[in-house]
Amino acid sequence: MADPVSPRPERGFSLVEVILVVGLVALIAGLSAETLRQRPAQARTTALAFAELIAQARALAAVSADGTLAGGSGATIAVTRAAGGYVATLYAFRPAAGAAQQPVRDPRATPLHTATAIDIVIGGTRSGPPFALFFSASGEAGAAVPFTVGVDAPLAAQPACPAQSGIILAFDDGVRAHGYALSCAFAQLDVDTPVALVP
Repeated sequence: MADPVSPRPERGFSLVEVILVVGLVALIAGLSAETLRQRPAQARTTALAFAELIAQARALAAVSADGTLAGGSGATIAVTRAAGGYVATLYAFRPAAGAAQQPVRDPRATPLHTATAIDIVIGGTRSGPPFALFFSASGEAGAAVPFTVGVDAPLAAQPACPAQSGIILAFDDGVRAHGYALSCAFAQLDVDTPVALVP
């Protein structure tokens, strides 16, 4: 008669195996925490770069020869989606109906490419690209959404800007969104004073 097969003894984890697993889990958790900690800084960096682009637009608009919309003066920042993120491009002139000059990409300004989402809030409504910001020679700001430079019909007039709130721009790093107001009269992005965002 054959001997019955005796069961194999159960084997537990050795102390070395437990230490290795705990060490790997701690390393992965540490790397994830560091990534999450740096993401808000990415949104802040994008907001600061966008504020610089607005300053360039304001300066470009100020040297326009004609202060009227019909003359084609001013500047435009177009925000679009692209592969891997968002792009903000500075154009000389505003897209005005019947204007002598239509928007032309400013070769001196490098387009802002970012993985941080850039949205606009007008009248309490938050929208993503495509949208455009318009800057008059006198320094006033306006916006239109949706709007694609070179595709949508030119403007009959500078879009109105909500004077009390300004134009709100949202920079979303994937962890949280940061909102900042672009003033109507001075066309400056206030990156020192965050504003609450609509969901």
